[in-house]
Amino acid sequence: IIKSKKLDMEVLSKYDDVELFPSESPSHRRKRKTFLELLLEHHLNDPSFTEEDIREEVDTFMFEGHDTTAMTLSWALYCLGLNPDIQLRVQEELDAIFEDDISRDITREDITRMKYLECVLKVKGRYFEYSEYRYRKFSINIINLQSLHIC
Repeated sequence: IIKSKKLDMEVLSKYDDVELFPSESPSHRRKRKTFLELLLEHHLNDPSFTEEDIREEVDTFMFEGHDTTAMTLSWALYCLGLNPDIQLRVQEELDAIFEDDISRDITREDITRMKYLECVLKVKGRYFEYSEYRYRKFSINIINLQSLHIC
């Protein structure tokens, strides 16, 4: 994907004076660049930023985001399990939204109606912020004792 996108950008960069959609065209709108496009643009302007660097940045965003989301949801479910009264209230809210049709797709409107669930997730986030545990710094020095690292 990176190589294909890079080739596209290199080809398009040769035609800067060609406007694909003139500003008076109904199709004209300002296109925002994707994260990958920004990285590739930087790579094309500064070759010291390699394709390997691009891959590492993309991997970091993809996997760290997935990992954070998974941990957040795991903690939220754990907290709900510890609080059956709150779990029941969330269930009642979802039952009111979905009624008897539990197999239908969720809509944006459904999400905006999940006020109590939103509050539960926000409170969970205040008490158990995942990044606190993942990137925490120790307030004590690490010493080296006979090649053993001790906190």
